Amino acid sequence: MTAPRKHAEFIKAWADGYEIEAYNPEHGVWITTPEPGWFDAIEYRVKPGTSRAPRITEMWVQIELNPFTGEPEMFSHESRSNVLLRFENDDLVSVSMTEVDEEPLPW
Repeated sequence: MTAPRKHAEFIKAWADGYEIEAYNPEHGVWITTPEPGWFDAIEYRVKPGTSRAPRITEMWVQIELNPFTGEPEMFSHESRSNVLLRFENDDLVSVSMTEVDEEPLPW
């Protein structure tokens, strides 16, 4: 089993939405780094006093009623989506219905 990467704790915090600072020993200050390089020789930390920024995720899905059970079923059809689900972190925060253009009848 390999040892975790040197800055693994801060890499995870950054991926979870926390701001990361890098120490500049030349000036003795911490500098906010929006895209840290994760160099072994640099000291990193989570910016003090900051809270986690929410991770926003949107997912387009197609929801249809099962003709046999009458229960709704969800499908991931990018081209025929009728519902937009919006998540903040792992929580569903909104559901938006969209208009779906019906396919023309073949006759």
